[in-house]
Amino acid sequence: HYDPGKSGVAGDVNALNYFDLIVALTLVGEIDTALDRIETDVAGHQGGMVWVMIYPAVSVLWCEPRFTAALARMNLPPSRSAEECAAHHKQSQN
Repeated sequence: HYDPGKSGVAGDVNALNYFDLIVALTLVGEIDTALDRIETDVAGHQGGMVWVMIYPAVSVLWCEPRFTAALARMNLPPSRSAEECAAHHKQSQN
């Protein structure tokens, strides 16, 4: 579990850029923590957040309501349409 208070690479945001940290968290299944990081980065106007909406390694986030809300706060369109998200959720339930 990612703990921003711990020292070391995973706990030191300076050791990884913001985008890499979001990718790493997503790849290890820390979806809520990755979404927390996105929300924090959007609020802090961190650069590079646009890449999160197109990078395939984080595509699992694209239909998450918190992700869509973060994009809206940046005045960006959703990464997937409502129809694509509905199909994605239906497929993940099977």
